[in-house]
Amino acid sequence: MSENERSENALLRSRIDEQSELIMILKRRSDEATQNANLLDKRNTLLVAECQKARDDLAVQTRIYALLKSRFDELASNHQQMIEVSQLQLLLPTVLARKVMQKNCLSVFHLFPRYLLHQMTFELDLLHV
Repeated sequence: MSENERSENALLRSRIDEQSELIMILKRRSDEATQNANLLDKRNTLLVAECQKARDDLAVQTRIYALLKSRFDELASNHQQMIEVSQLQLLLPTVLARKVMQKNCLSVFHLFPRYLLHQMTFELDLLHV
C-alpha cells in the first residue's frame, strides 16, 4: 500500500470514527428525549387522574351542598310556620274573649234602658280602637 492510500485510509477511518461518535451522541440525545417523553406521559397520566378525582370530589360536594341547602330551607320554612302558629295561638284567646264580651254586651243591652245602651255602645267602640 502506498503512502497515499494509507493516508486516505486513515482519513476515512477518522471520518468513520467521527461519524460513529456523532451517531452515539445522537442516540444518547434520542434516548434522553424518549425518557423525558415517557416521564411527561406518566406525569400527564397522574395529572389527568388527579383532575378526574377533583371533578368527582366537586360533584360530591355539590350534591352535599344542595342537600344541606334544601334541608336548611325546609327548616327555615318550618320555623316561620311555627312563629305564625305561635302568634295565632297568642291572638286567638284575645279574639275569643272579644267575641264573648260582645255577645254578653248584646244580651245585656236588652236589659238596660235606651240611654244606657247609647253609653255602652260608645265604650265598646273605644274597645275596638
